[in-house]
Amino acid sequence: MTKKLTVTRRFIAAGIVSLMAIIGTASLNAQGLEEGLIGYWPFDDQSDPESTPDMSEGGNHGTVNGEPEFVTGATGGGGDKAIQFDGADDSVTTEVSLLNDLEELTLSFWMLMPEAQPGNRVGLIGQNDAVEYGMINPTTMQYWTPAGNINVNFGPTLEEWTHVAVIVNADGMHVYSNGEQIGTAGGGGPVSSGDTFNMGGDGVYDATGNWFLGSIDDVAVWNVALSEDQIVALAAQQIFPIARSTVGMGLIGYWPLDEGSGTTAANAGGGSDAQLYNDVEWVSDPDRGTVLSFNGVDAYADAGAETIPQMTQDNDFTWSVWINQGSGNGANNVVLGNRYSPGGGDFAPREFIKFTPTKFEFHLDGAPQNCEYDDLTTSEGEWVHYVVVKTGNAFTHYSNGEEGESSTFTSELQNPQPFYFGGDKAAENWNGMLDEIAIWDRALSAEEVVAVYNGTSLLGGGRRVVGKFEANWDDEEEPAGTFM
Repeated sequence: MTKKLTVTRRFIAAGIVSLMAIIGTASLNAQGLEEGLIGYWPFDDQSDPESTPDMSEGGNHGTVNGEPEFVTGATGGGGDKAIQFDGADDSVTTEVSLLNDLEELTLSFWMLMPEAQPGNRVGLIGQNDAVEYGMINPTTMQYWTPAGNINVNFGPTLEEWTHVAVIVNADGMHVYSNGEQIGTAGGGGPVSSGDTFNMGGDGVYDATGNWFLGSIDDVAVWNVALSEDQIVALAAQQIFPIARSTVGMGLIGYWPLDEGSGTTAANAGGGSDAQLYNDVEWVSDPDRGTVLSFNGVDAYADAGAETIPQMTQDNDFTWSVWINQGSGNGANNVVLGNRYSPGGGDFAPREFIKFTPTKFEFHLDGAPQNCEYDDLTTSEGEWVHYVVVKTGNAFTHYSNGEEGESSTFTSELQNPQPFYFGGDKAAENWNGMLDEIAIWDRALSAEEVVAVYNGTSLLGGGRRVVGKFEANWDDEEEPAGTFM
C-alpha cells in the first residue's frame, strides 16, 4: 500500500529532476530518461521474492523463477540490488510481447559474468523469434532479429559490472559496452512474435532454456532510439531510466512495513527480515497506510542479532523512523534498538544503543552519552519523523526534517548490536505504532534527511510519493529535493 504523509504542505516530485552529480556524490537525484520507456526492472524491491516490479508506466511486472540470489547491484549502493542467475533454471519472465512492431528500439542493462558460459545460445534479455539478445557462444554476443543481426566479440568473462546497450534506428543496429560502440550493422526495423519478453533465460533464443550464468541489473527498454550521449551517461551512472534518488546509497536495512499480515516484515534493503512476536499487529492507519502496532507489554520485532554495526569514533550511521507514540510509556522503553545482548543478558562491559521516548541513548559500561530530544509524550497520537545521524563522535537529531539537538561521545562500543522494534524482547516494551524504518552505514546530510522526510524513494527507482509536508523555512529557501 502506498504510504501517505499527513502534514500540511503539498508537494509533488514525480517528474524528471535536475542532474546534480553522478551517483556517489552528495546529489539527491539523478536525471531520468522516461520518454519512450516501456519497461524498466531495477530489481531493487525485494518485498515479494516471487515478483520484481516494472517501474515504467507499462507496469509489466516480472515473475522471478527458480531461486536466484539478490546481490549488490551495479552502483554498489546498499539499496541497489541485482539478480544473480544460476545458469540452470533461474529467470525473470513477463506476460507481454513487449518488443513487437517497434520502428526504433533501445535496450540497456548491466551484467556481471565471472564465469564463462558453459554452452551456446545463452539468453540475456529478449523475446524469442522477435528480438533475441545474448551470448550466442561463450566469446560472442549476438543481437538477432528476423530483420537483421549483429555479432560482437565479448567475454568470455566479466569480472566487473559492465553496461551493455543496443540502439536500433534508421541507420541500423549499434551495440555498446560501457558507453563505447563495439559493433554496428545495417538492418533492424519492426519485428514481432507471440512470445514474451524475458530476462536471464527461459526463452530468449528459443521457446525454453537459454539459461544465463551471471548477474543482471537495471534492465530497460525504450521504443525510441536513445542518443549515443545518453548511452554514455547511462554507462557513467550520470543518468538512469527513471529519475532516481541517490539517498539510498549506504542503506543496510529498510523495513517499509507494507505487508499487512503475517509474522515477518521484509527488509527491502537487504539483510535480515524482522520477525514479529507476541501480538504485534498490522494496522491500516488513515495517515500512513499499513504500519505496525506494539502493545507495550510483550510485543516486539527482531531484525537481527548484529544488524547495528559496531559503533566507533570513526564510523558513521543514520537511523530513520516514523513514530506514533501511545500512552503509558516509560522514559527508557525501546522504540528502536536494544537494551541487552541477543542472549538476553548484558554485554560485558554493558553496552546498548536505542531510540527511547526521551532520547537517543548510547550507553557503555555505566556511562550514558545521549542525544536528548523533545519527549514523545508531547506528540502522543501524532506521527513524527525522527532521524539520528552519527558523524564520527557526534550525534545530530532531526524531527520532521528539522535539525534539532546534537551531542558528542568519547567511548566506543565493543560489539555489533541487535536491532529490535517496540521493545527488547521481554524488556522495556513500548506502546505505539512504527512505519518506514531504515538504517544506513553513512551519515545523511541535512538535505538528505529532508528528502527522506518528504518521501523520497530509498530503493533508488521509481517516482517519489505525492504527499504533504511541513517545515519552517521561507519559500525562497526550500531545500533541494522538494518540488512545488
